[in-house]
Amino acid sequence: MDEDAPRHTSSEEAFAAASAHAVDPLARAVARAQAARALFGRAAAVHVGRYRLLEPLGAGGMAVVWSAFDPELGRAVALKLASAGNEAARAKARAEGRVLAKLSHPNVVPIYDVVDSEPGVFLVMELVRGQTLRAYAEDLRRSARPRQSWRPGTSALAVLVRAYRDAAHGLAAAHAAGLIHRDFKPDNAAVGADGRVRVLDFGLALDPESLDGKVAGTLQYMAPEQRGGRAVPASDQYALCVSLREALGRPPPRWLAAILERGAAEDPNARYPSMSALASALGRDPGAIWRRRGTAALAASAVALGVAVGRQQRAEPSCDGGVAQLQMTWGNQRQTGAAHLAKLSGAYAMASSAQILTTLDGYASQWMNQHRADCKAHARGELSTVQHDRRTLCLTRSRAALTTAARLLSEIATPQLPGLIEATAALPELALCEDDAALTTGVPPPSPAIAERVTGVERRLAELAVLRDVGRLDDASALADAAMSAAHDLGYGPLTASVYLARGRIDATRRANNGGVIDLAIATRMALSSGDYATAVEAFARRAGAVARGASPDRHVDGLSLIEPLAESLGERGSFARAYLQGTLGTIALIEGKHQLARERYDRAVALANRVTGPRAAELTAIRFGQIRMLTDPAEIAERAAEFLAVRDAQVGGAHPIALRDRVALAVLAPDDGAVSRALTPPCRALAAYPELASAITECSSEAALLAALSGDDPALATWSAIVDTSVDHGGAPALVKRAAAFHALAEGDARGALDAFRAARGDLELEPDAGFWLHAIAAELALGGAAAARRLGDDGARRDELRVAAAALDACAADLAPPVLRRRRAELDALSR
Repeated sequence: MDEDAPRHTSSEEAFAAASAHAVDPLARAVARAQAARALFGRAAAVHVGRYRLLEPLGAGGMAVVWSAFDPELGRAVALKLASAGNEAARAKARAEGRVLAKLSHPNVVPIYDVVDSEPGVFLVMELVRGQTLRAYAEDLRRSARPRQSWRPGTSALAVLVRAYRDAAHGLAAAHAAGLIHRDFKPDNAAVGADGRVRVLDFGLALDPESLDGKVAGTLQYMAPEQRGGRAVPASDQYALCVSLREALGRPPPRWLAAILERGAAEDPNARYPSMSALASALGRDPGAIWRRRGTAALAASAVALGVAVGRQQRAEPSCDGGVAQLQMTWGNQRQTGAAHLAKLSGAYAMASSAQILTTLDGYASQWMNQHRADCKAHARGELSTVQHDRRTLCLTRSRAALTTAARLLSEIATPQLPGLIEATAALPELALCEDDAALTTGVPPPSPAIAERVTGVERRLAELAVLRDVGRLDDASALADAAMSAAHDLGYGPLTASVYLARGRIDATRRANNGGVIDLAIATRMALSSGDYATAVEAFARRAGAVARGASPDRHVDGLSLIEPLAESLGERGSFARAYLQGTLGTIALIEGKHQLARERYDRAVALANRVTGPRAAELTAIRFGQIRMLTDPAEIAERAAEFLAVRDAQVGGAHPIALRDRVALAVLAPDDGAVSRALTPPCRALAAYPELASAITECSSEAALLAALSGDDPALATWSAIVDTSVDHGGAPALVKRAAAFHALAEGDARGALDAFRAARGDLELEPDAGFWLHAIAAELALGGAAAARRLGDDGARRDELRVAAAALDACAADLAPPVLRRRRAELDALSR
């Protein structure tokens, strides 16, 4: 390299090199204070003027920017070191800070204050949480369809051009104040959480004379004259047009190509006469002129940028960014999705499609309204910046889930519709995005240097949750693996714990990798070590549930003495995790035959579940069933069952397979066989419409067939035995196939064949001493069927033999059967004995 060539330096490098010696002592002082606070519970804060330093915002050049707290006005701010030199340099920095403070424009980051302290002169600015224009453009490109060329009027193009047009307005205001940015690029402008674009980092504009012939800026965006050491206002035009052309990622439409070609002309005199003229040109999208309204810049993933945004000069934002965001996610995909759903066949497809669209329409409308309301409340000063940022982050994650659900509309097959209904019912609760207490989790936030990337991973978690709920487990697993890699790279403990939890939940759903017990154990440990106690409790509970379901032979709940009091300390914000934990402990107690403890656990779980609202409440509905099956009073069972079904129907609809299976499960808790048969018939017949749910249909219709055989109702027996035949027609366990053959033979009048088939089915169960209680329960049912067949034969010896087997099997599983079921089975034994 030619030693005489002018050295290229960016504004970040210039400030970092000039002030590293001043920043390091501050960083050390803050680190010492944080360590003392962690060890001793208190420490003196580190201040610059009245501002309490919190942490440096990033690495490299951003290390000279600090997040801080203004105790007088109660707001977060950013402090940027403008000069750490001699008195002349400090005086110049103070004067230049005052120039920037006078620059009042919505698209420029203005200055609150200038502080001259021992380490140096600091500019005090608003702490903006938002996306850089670079990240923003990447999000817009991902939202557009693959290989789609830009067309006039397309939403993503209009939004992106409007964002750069707003940046141009900000640069025009700087030019009017006599400042040339000199280093505009996609990383030096941001879309804030309120949807407004701000131009950032006027570092080189502050002191152009000190560059001493050096080429300053970023070469990729640098105008030809600037590479020669001379910058003019038109140099910023060149940088902006190069940045926008890069952001498009594909050839622009002709009208825009002409603008970018002129703005990035080699000769500065061939460019637009001013930045304002360029901004006006960018506003002449022929496809968007008729529909332009308000600000189209979108708020997206909030990231802590060490930039400033300033004083109360604001023109109130239009707050219509949410409309454009929803247009790119739900609005653009609804019509295509609705057309696809209309092609699916069957009455359930028609009803469920309408339900899905109604749910998503309502969700999108609520999201848009909340986004607009939060933006306006922040503009009026009713929400602090911190509150608004938290709410925007929450809405960002929710939008990711909605985007995934919207995409699936065009891909779903009829058998997957129940899963899509579950997924849409389980979309993140938007009401929580307005609950400032719930959003204040107490978990240490990520450093601003990685906050944007953390939010990106959190969006992936929201997407994979939808894929998991809809049954796309391979896709969810792939997304979880990608999220895991990104989380490990970031090294932010709470995020990594959440990813392990998500991956464990997928394995638990697919019954793989021991039900996810390893990932769930890791999630528990990582969440504990990083202070995310709600996640730790939930991960612990899910691991315990996986163990209880047989993923591991060990049912001992290690660590419960630590986790349970920790769960109690979470209070209201931990209601879901606490309810899930108590429900799981109730199930474990039930499996271990500790009925009184199980009842206590379930009662505690339901009391906690009553405090949980929204989508997360759906997952706790099963706990209510656990409580019901422990009851003994028929009237109380009926009352609780009605409440349970009302909740479930509101969640997914009465025709949903989950609701039908719940009705089957509750039907068998009826006090006598006649009541069971009446309650069982409607949901069991409805389940037959879902051939993919063969196991549920088999068990339901087999119970109905047994009741018909015991009561001597031959027409009902013929009907149900045919359904049993169909449900096991495509394969099944040998015992279930032989049971189906037994019912068929009994319906055909072949009692001897039925008796032999019931006995053969029982022999296939391979009842070992440690066999699960459900195998003993099935053995009892088969023996009861055999006794009914023997009674028809008039073979009293065979009938007594079958009854002895049934009684022994019931004794073996009595501790695990729901009391009403055990009582009813014993009544059936008595009736067959007479």
